[in-house]
Amino acid sequence: MNIKTKTISLVTAVILGASAWTSSVHAATFSQIQPYITDYKIGFTDGNKLVTQAIYDDFELFTKDMIVTKGGKKGILDARTGKEITPAIWDYIEIPDSKNIAIAQKGGWFQYIDLKTHKLSTKKFAGAHPYYLSNEQGTAIMLLGKSSMVLNADGKVLIPPVAGKLSMVELVAPDQTENKKAEKVRYFVATTPKELIMYDPASGKKLFSLAKAELIPNEGGPDTAYLKVRSGGKEGLIDRNGKYVLEPKYNAIYIWNNGYVQVIGPKGQGLWKDGRMLAEPIYKEVGFEHNNLDVYYTVSGDVITYHSRSKGASHPLKKGAEFLHGSYVLGQDPKTNLYGVLQVGGETVIPFAYPRAEGPPAARLLVRSDGKKTILPGWGKEVKEPDFWFDSYVTLGGYSRLSIKDGNKIGLYSEDEGLVLPPVENRIIRHEEVTGDVLVTEPDGKVLRYSIGGKQIEAVNPPLSDELTTAYQPGKGVMIVDRKTNQPISKLYQSVYMESDTELIVAMDHDWADLYTPEGKLLTTEIKATVWKSGNDGPPLTLIKVADSLYTMGERTGAVGMAMIKVDGGQLQVMSDFVYRDANDTVVQDQKIAVTARLDGTLDVWGQEGNQLANKLA
Repeated sequence: MNIKTKTISLVTAVILGASAWTSSVHAATFSQIQPYITDYKIGFTDGNKLVTQAIYDDFELFTKDMIVTKGGKKGILDARTGKEITPAIWDYIEIPDSKNIAIAQKGGWFQYIDLKTHKLSTKKFAGAHPYYLSNEQGTAIMLLGKSSMVLNADGKVLIPPVAGKLSMVELVAPDQTENKKAEKVRYFVATTPKELIMYDPASGKKLFSLAKAELIPNEGGPDTAYLKVRSGGKEGLIDRNGKYVLEPKYNAIYIWNNGYVQVIGPKGQGLWKDGRMLAEPIYKEVGFEHNNLDVYYTVSGDVITYHSRSKGASHPLKKGAEFLHGSYVLGQDPKTNLYGVLQVGGETVIPFAYPRAEGPPAARLLVRSDGKKTILPGWGKEVKEPDFWFDSYVTLGGYSRLSIKDGNKIGLYSEDEGLVLPPVENRIIRHEEVTGDVLVTEPDGKVLRYSIGGKQIEAVNPPLSDELTTAYQPGKGVMIVDRKTNQPISKLYQSVYMESDTELIVAMDHDWADLYTPEGKLLTTEIKATVWKSGNDGPPLTLIKVADSLYTMGERTGAVGMAMIKVDGGQLQVMSDFVYRDANDTVVQDQKIAVTARLDGTLDVWGQEGNQLANKLA
């Protein structure tokens, strides 16, 4: 256990054990044992007496039992009496569903403990895996070895020891293979030297057996309604009733997403889906389009053919064609080698009349014989014959926006909005790196601003409070402005925002911040708020609220370290010496705490104590 984890465990013990910081306990008998701490170690009391010595480093409470850690090893105590069920000698312990079976691991071997009888299994297993079935069925525990078995979390034997390999499989309904949220039903499958057997996981009832077949696992693979099996050296598919939907006559079968199955035969590749062989296994390559499940393709020689399952249509193109989106495909006519665009299952939308296609996928261009270019519409847009042409383009912060040039004329193109500004002379377009916006200076001198999505942005300063707003200066930063006088009250910052939970205005400047009240009072005059180096995914500055006070870390010019600071009643107070180099926040028992690292490497823990944040553990 590292220092940080150990510290958090001790804080947890403090919160759960209330004020039980010493070995002196004067309380009523508890329904469950409670922790106390002595010399940084955890022990337990029943309210009348100490039922264990303070020898543990960590604990995890379950319904009736408690997993304890001592010197990196795990053990189990009875949570009602503190009696030791198994000593702390195990590398890992798990109690599925907090019920009557514990899985214990030592080295590479697993055993199970019956928590009602406190008996340890005599048989050792090479693996142990709990599988959640449902709220009603609970969890089943699969134990694997030379002979394998399945228990439920109450200890009932569902599948008695079987000599063979036992696996858990998940199947969806055959008509739900394209549904990402389809319900998955779990089963256990045993492969023995004689047969394959499928079991119901809740009752252990045998559902079917299939002679001379073995399961080919699909662990971690795509959702499927079928089991892949091997029989006689060949592969096939069976359904949940044990019936073959693909006879075992293929060299290999690969289950793909959305119900597609690739089959490999002696002559090549084929494609199967929903009980139908879409392409016999004679092709060099087969596949389907993930963004349009109606479309699949086959490759033979230098020709790729796109097919529509629903319309039965086929479209041959020269190999190297590119599926754009929807049902649009950009490619070359196999006979003329000229480029165009068609819809699979539909018609040609851009004639195959262009000698070249170029550019990255985000800005795919068709090129005329005279060298003029056009951009194919972006994702989700209708593709049709082009109505504008240009000579060249320049990216504006990426391919989502382009400055296009046609002779001496300049225009603006957006992947989302299409042609935003047709090319004209004497226009200047540039990308503003600080904001990511595009600035357009028109021939008459008017300046327009466009977002990353290509929409024009109106010049609006967002308000911070009833009294304050912001003013942005391109390339410089943002200031806080008094809304009544329209005059700035601050310097330029990297960013400014209102912290909604605390009603403080945070003005960020790289690794530190100023704090303002909603009325505009600067709180951080000599001491600046500090960005926590190991902060979280929330706002840039971490603030902990306790009652009406706010806590964070602060730094002062000339001081080597940071200090804990508090904002209360419009005033800033220093709560510690400037001795910290780092801080992190976490939540224990619904209370937010701070773990602060001193310059010498030791840790302090700041937790809620009444209406304030206090150093509870140093």
